[in-house]
Amino acid sequence: MTETSPPAPKALWILILLSAALVALETTLSVIAGLRRDPCEGVVTRLDGLELSARQSELLIGAAAADPTVETPELVTPLDTLGREARVLAGDAAQLSECGERHRVRESAVALALLYSEPLPPPEVGPRHLTDTDVLTASLPTPPERSALGRVVADLIAGVPPRREDIDGVASAPASDWVRRRVASYLRSPADAFELSSGFALEERRWGGHLALVVGVTGLFGLAGAGIIAAWPLLRRRLGPPRFDPTGLAEQPRWVTAYAVSLWIALSYTVSFMVGAIGGVPPALGQALVQLTAGVTTVFVLRRLSRRPLDVGLEPFGGHMRPALGFALLGWAVALPIAMVFAHLSALLVPLEDPVVPSVVEAFTSSHPALAALLVISIVGLAPFFEELVFRGVLYRDLRTRHGAPAATVISALLFAAMHSNPATFLPLFGLGLVLAWTVERSGGTLPAMGVHMLWNGGQVLLMLLVRS
Repeated sequence: MTETSPPAPKALWILILLSAALVALETTLSVIAGLRRDPCEGVVTRLDGLELSARQSELLIGAAAADPTVETPELVTPLDTLGREARVLAGDAAQLSECGERHRVRESAVALALLYSEPLPPPEVGPRHLTDTDVLTASLPTPPERSALGRVVADLIAGVPPRREDIDGVASAPASDWVRRRVASYLRSPADAFELSSGFALEERRWGGHLALVVGVTGLFGLAGAGIIAAWPLLRRRLGPPRFDPTGLAEQPRWVTAYAVSLWIALSYTVSFMVGAIGGVPPALGQALVQLTAGVTTVFVLRRLSRRPLDVGLEPFGGHMRPALGFALLGWAVALPIAMVFAHLSALLVPLEDPVVPSVVEAFTSSHPALAALLVISIVGLAPFFEELVFRGVLYRDLRTRHGAPAATVISALLFAAMHSNPATFLPLFGLGLVLAWTVERSGGTLPAMGVHMLWNGGQVLLMLLVRS
């Protein structure tokens, strides 16, 4: 007697339509957020660029001590240029009455101008007097609005020794962490502010070393991936045929895949909207709730719907994890150049701001260390695990069995990119989805794709934190 599969539930189409409506709604909100121009956006972006340039210039100053061939004018010129740009930025920020960040930007810009507008003073010289003092003073907040940093900067411009309580209050001023630490370092010792022996200079060198290491390793893997793509006709034979085995997968009822994917999308957006409506929930906790609720519920439903053990490609490669790790590194290397090309195309075709990055960075920088760690676990661990379980372990494998590898690769990548509801990252995520499906096809399992996804998310988070820290 043949075993019949359970009938498709009548609510399947309702669930599919609900999922599509939620994705469309979130995508529309992302488009609106990307098109809406914040009056603070331009000056904040310029301030971030100036701070990054200042860091890079200080790293050059550090390199000059170890390399006598680097002449001082080559290092002072970028700082002097930075100082002039900071003065202009301070004046521009003063004109933005609708920008809530204007006080922070003005104070930061004036502080940068104070630090970098003139060549470094000899050791016996005290606080420096800037040119264009009137412009800088006018760019500061009005006296009632001045923070400790604003008063310190105003005093230094006027040549008046800052008050002790203001110097102690610089750490809580409404400026970026880097500007506060930089001004505090300068106040402790103006003549030695740029010396390698100072604690701030050593801290900047460590920061630069970490950033260079991450960028260097990512760049090497990206170059390796580009080489693999270029030499693929030759490497293809060495890797052997694809290891994907569709045996037994066709027995799964056709509607189960649509139900699982729709259920996961609907739950993800519903829980996300509920967390946002409640308010006051830390982003890290909200992200974890979304991933666990949607992921665990979908896995439970899949196990209940299947009359045989659920096969989503999580076999540990005969008990050996080394092959899975090798395929994960291979997929990540290939994903880097492909996603970079798609990101360039996206910038040309869809010139929208990404509303996700600022919120993620803010969640990291403003959260308790335990919540920040939970956010890392959610983004780097939970999200890749459940997304690959649904899109590659269920969707791709089912489409691959019924329609072949090319159609399954494209369809799963399209749905994967659309599910994120962010037009600014649709093309890069589509490219990543293509590589993730290719990884499953070549390796035969879902574990390597999870590894690629974790490496991708982890690299993005690490770069954001290093640049903004």
